[in-house]
Amino acid sequence: MTAGAGDSAAATHTTEFTLNVETAGPGCLVFTAPDAKAPQLDKFDIKSPGTPVPPISAVELEAAVEAAKGLDLNDYKDDDAKTAFTAKLAEAEKLLADIAGGSFAGTQDEVNQMAKELKAAQDALNEKDQTPQVNKDTLKEAIGKAEALDLTQYKEEGKAEFNAALQNAKAVLEKADADQDEVDQAALALNTAIQNLKPVDGGSGDGNGEGNGNGSTGGSGNGSGNAGGNGSTGGSGTGNSAVQTGDSSNLFVYAGTLLLAAAAFVFGFRRRNQEK
Repeated sequence: MTAGAGDSAAATHTTEFTLNVETAGPGCLVFTAPDAKAPQLDKFDIKSPGTPVPPISAVELEAAVEAAKGLDLNDYKDDDAKTAFTAKLAEAEKLLADIAGGSFAGTQDEVNQMAKELKAAQDALNEKDQTPQVNKDTLKEAIGKAEALDLTQYKEEGKAEFNAALQNAKAVLEKADADQDEVDQAALALNTAIQNLKPVDGGSGDGNGEGNGNGSTGGSGNGSGNAGGNGSTGGSGTGNSAVQTGDSSNLFVYAGTLLLAAAAFVFGFRRRNQEK
């Protein structure tokens, strides 16, 4: 730097300048002047600025703010603790902005204290009660089973209860906040309704048969009836009607009679031969 008068020293001039000492220890300050004229140094004062103030470190506060902003506040109760936390976070963000802008005139201790207060406010947050995971597999299985049924194969009795249980089961399946007990009850009601359905009978009706046979031995009789029903065949007359081939018990009786007749015939034939 240079210091001096440009008016042939007609007036006294004062110049202030700052010396940055990079290395601690004794030093030497040298003044030089042109050869023709030597400067007249009336007074020279050196003032120490004192201990240098280190720059403010916001690393800890920045980390605390980053962690706080990463929270999902929907997971916490809406109470005084959440209100205090959001207010403290706003203060911390403003302090960081002041430090970055150069307008902060406080101390490092104040910055560190803000970081601690923000962490404490975060720790004071109260989490909401966690809803247990609901298993709807059994309910889905019951609905699938119910929808696969052909209701035309079942009697009207129990269908109304079945349809009501099915609609309720579907509603519970779509319900986002249904608890496990509600799901289990819906599945049980639907399965019970399915079990209570009564299938239509495979065949029904009354069968009536008529039959008659007249004549001597070897006569025949006719009869008819509806299968699957209750009926009887009736007939009148003398003689024997033809045996129905579908009745195995009658066939055995008929065969036995023929055998007895044949045995009697043979016995009679032998006796006659002996008498002769």
